[in-house]
Amino acid sequence: MPGIHEGLLHFRGRGFQIAIDDLGEGFANLRMWSEVRPEFVKIDKHFIHGIADDRMKYHFVRAMQDLAEICNASIVAEGIERCEDFAFVRDLGIACAQGYFVARPATSPDRHLSPTVVQALARKQLALSPAGARMATAIDLLRPLPPAPLEASNESVMARFEADTELDVLPVVRGDLPVGLINRHTLFERFARPFQRELYGRASCAQFMDHAPLVVDQQATAQQLATMLALAPKHHLFDGFIITGEGKYLGVGNSHDVMAMITEMQISAARYANPLLPSSPVTCRSTSTSTACWQRAKTLSSPISMSTLSNRTTIPTAIAAATTSSRSWDA
Repeated sequence: MPGIHEGLLHFRGRGFQIAIDDLGEGFANLRMWSEVRPEFVKIDKHFIHGIADDRMKYHFVRAMQDLAEICNASIVAEGIERCEDFAFVRDLGIACAQGYFVARPATSPDRHLSPTVVQALARKQLALSPAGARMATAIDLLRPLPPAPLEASNESVMARFEADTELDVLPVVRGDLPVGLINRHTLFERFARPFQRELYGRASCAQFMDHAPLVVDQQATAQQLATMLALAPKHHLFDGFIITGEGKYLGVGNSHDVMAMITEMQISAARYANPLLPSSPVTCRSTSTSTACWQRAKTLSSPISMSTLSNRTTIPTAIAAATTSSRSWDA
C-alpha cells in the first residue's frame, strides 16, 4: 500500500483516528490491521451474533481482543441483539458494542442508555463459558443430616456428637422448619464445667443452640452464598449454613465447600474468558450508528463501575482469611 503510511501520518497529525470495518471477512483484514495499526477495529457481526452459544466464536473473538490489547486498539463488537451476547462481550473486556440490543439507529440518538442495557451492565454475574453451564447453587453443596427436634434434650444431642466424631454442628427443627444450630465445641465447653451436665442434661437443646443460624434457600447461587458468608458474623464460617426448600429443612452446607465451588468456577472461567477484566469506572453512550462504548474515563456524567466484577474474585480470599481467623480462635 504505497503512500498509505504518509497519508495516515497526515490525518493522525490533524487529530483523526483510524478504524477498520468488518474484521473477519478475509485474511486481507489482518494484513491491513498490521500495517495500518488502527485505533478501532470492528468485528464482523458473524462472530458476535450467538457468541454466548458458540465456543468457536467465543475463542475467535477472544483472540481478536488479545491482539487488540497488544496493538493498543479498541474492539467494536457489531451485531449485538441479545442480552446473553452482550454479557459475553462485556466480560471479555471489549471496549465498544453496537447492535439493536444497545440502541437502534436514529438521526437524533438518545444519549442515555435504556434501562435494559444499564441493568445488563450492572449485573454482577459473570458469563463463565459459552453454552452457559448451569450456575452452581446451594443444592449442589447439600449434605443431608438428620436434625434434632426442638424438644430433644441436651443429653441426647451430646450423645450424637460423642457417637460421631466428624459431626461439628447439629441443626434443630420444629417440625420441618429450622429454628437453630448447635455447635459441637460450644456444647462440649458448656458440659465441661462443673455440674453443668447434671443441671442441664435433661433440659431442651434450645438452651445452648444458636437461635439465629445462617439459613439459605436451595436456589441461592455460589456468589450469593459467598457474599452472605463474608458479611455474616465469623462463627458462621465454622458453623456453616442450613439449606432449605420452600422454607423446609433439607440439610446443611459449609464454607469450605463454597470456597471449593468458587475456585472451580474461577478455573473454569479462566479456560474460556480473558481474566483481564476492566476494573476502572466506565461509561456507555449511543451514537447515530447505535454504538455504545464502555471506555475508561475519569469524568463521567453517569459512571458505571465495573469494580463489582473484580470484587467478586476477592470474596473467597475474604472467606479464607476469616476461616483462618475462626480456626485460630477455636484453637
